[in-house]
Amino acid sequence: MLKRRLINLTKTDIDILTNKWVSTVLSSPITPSYKKVSKESLILDSRKIYEELENWLDPDNKAHSEIENYYTEVGRKTQQQGFKLEEVVMGILLSKRILWEHVLSKGLPSTAFELYAAIDLNNYVIQYFDRAVYYTVKGYQSAEKMKG
Repeated sequence: MLKRRLINLTKTDIDILTNKWVSTVLSSPITPSYKKVSKESLILDSRKIYEELENWLDPDNKAHSEIENYYTEVGRKTQQQGFKLEEVVMGILLSKRILWEHVLSKGLPSTAFELYAAIDLNNYVIQYFDRAVYYTVKGYQSAEKMKG
């Protein structure tokens, strides 16, 4: 039930989440490489992160997301664009933080039972972002080896 509410929230508020993420990565002193990319491209990239999360959480999604392929490609692409690896990882972590700040501002867990379910849901979200970081680093390092 809470998974479905989070999926619906990300679908409904994807523009809010995306705009917050783009604003954050463009203004943060620890993610300067993002300034090399067009705002339109950053918006598309951010939307894709949240759409992939929706797929990951959706029990009806038989494909259960192409998380490995997508994030391996993110790693390759950002390495080729000259991003520092730590900035790419921080971009992913910022998307997770922005999501949870937004969820908490909406008061998603409203009962003790939902709070317990929110902890379980948080584990799914953490697992998604952990895999996102892992496959991004893997793709980034792969591109570095090909380059070198």
